Amino acid sequence: MDREVSKQTLAKERKQRILKLAAIVGGVVAVAIVLLNILQNGVQESSLQFSTAERGAIELTINTSGVVQPAVEEAVVSPISSRLLEIFHKHGDSVTKGTPLLQLDLLATQSSYEKLKDQLQMRILEGEQREAQNASNLSNMQMNLKVMEMQIDQKRIELKNALRLDSLGGGTAGTVRQVEMNLKVAELEREQLKLKITNEQRIANAQRNVKELEVQIAQKNLAEIEKVLSEARIEAPRTGILTFINTQVGSQVSAGQQVAIVSDLTQFRIDGEFPDGYAARVTPGTPVTIKVGSNRLNGQVTRIAPASKNGTLGCTVQIIDSVVTGLRSGLKVELYLQTAKKHDVLRIGHASFYKKPGNYNLWVREGDYIRKREVMLGEASYQYIEVMSGLRAGEQVVLTDLAQYKHDTELKLR
Repeated sequence: MDREVSKQTLAKERKQRILKLAAIVGGVVAVAIVLLNILQNGVQESSLQFSTAERGAIELTINTSGVVQPAVEEAVVSPISSRLLEIFHKHGDSVTKGTPLLQLDLLATQSSYEKLKDQLQMRILEGEQREAQNASNLSNMQMNLKVMEMQIDQKRIELKNALRLDSLGGGTAGTVRQVEMNLKVAELEREQLKLKITNEQRIANAQRNVKELEVQIAQKNLAEIEKVLSEARIEAPRTGILTFINTQVGSQVSAGQQVAIVSDLTQFRIDGEFPDGYAARVTPGTPVTIKVGSNRLNGQVTRIAPASKNGTLGCTVQIIDSVVTGLRSGLKVELYLQTAKKHDVLRIGHASFYKKPGNYNLWVREGDYIRKREVMLGEASYQYIEVMSGLRAGEQVVLTDLAQYKHDTELKLR
């Protein structure tokens, strides 16, 4: 026989059914929320780098690159055309001034030196011989002049005697004229000899000058080849590091060909370039920030190339920091050439997506979401980018590259 169910039991059963139904509905709702979260595009907040728009100053810079070079380096060239016989050092060796680097084949040059030396000695001897001959000739002529003077004196006495005899009636007019004629002829011969002596002295002086000039030329030629011989034993011109050396033993090198480079690697310069459109804004003395990895150095432009090449101008940057670390020859570094400074502008941190002033689609944080927004950016420094429009102070912008979400307009932060 059926018993009547109590009201308390019915109420308890009803309550249990309601609780079961609520649990089922709650589970379905939870699953739906999880599925919605899974299906909705999102990104991990911890993986993003944000920058807050703020007002401040910007040092406008041109972002470019450069290559580290030794500030002081000296090329060593071959003074002669010769063959490379021996190498005493290799690339990267430390050398001091005067250290032998290379040995050239000097046989032909040494032979030329000995020949010039013999020619010089021959010219000196020829000059001495010519001097002795000229001295002998002049001495003979001067002796003849003295004899001639004595003969003239004798003829004058003869003329005086002839005139006295003629006045006493013991001589004749013809004899007197003959004696007078002999005296005049002797005097003319004396003048002719004097003129000859003068000319011979001039000739001797000219020959002496020519011989002295020939000797001087020969001495200069000998000195030049002596210098070539000394330089052909190629030595380091300064203390430093060998950043290049010709190591091909037996190879031919021509006069003036570079065979080694000695560099001072305690001081550096940076060779860079920048677009020629900024030529009016970059001058010698322009401040430069040099980025080497995570380190930054201060420098300034010291030289600008006179001509543009492929739309760029070359420049040389001098490092002005007293303590410099982390630089190596050939290392590529980033350069930021400061062209101007703006005060009290809206700015965000520098990011890799920035190329030049213009409109950019940036991800802006709005609560738990980031939404794409068009923002106009102006000029930039290596630290900040100027915001022209599209952002307000205090808003946060994503600096991380989100190129994989280029077709989305909204992402949830997880």
